[in-house]
Amino acid sequence: MRRKLEQAEISLSIASMIERLAGIHEVSVLIPTTAKGGIPRASTVLSDLNAEQLALFQHLDLARFRAA
Repeated sequence: MRRKLEQAEISLSIASMIERLAGIHEVSVLIPTTAKGGIPRASTVLSDLNAEQLALFQHLDLARFRAA
């Protein structure tokens, strides 16, 4: 991961990288259906990302791990 970020000109120590990545959260909300016996709908969102977190998210292609 660190090599990939260095290639993108993002220079962080391992500790700093982990600290910033730890601040990225994904939240899922289940929305009940109005139909009797219906399946609830799920809505998943990311926490607000600052510029550094967004750069890490994009360059490490973390979107591939998001819930579908």
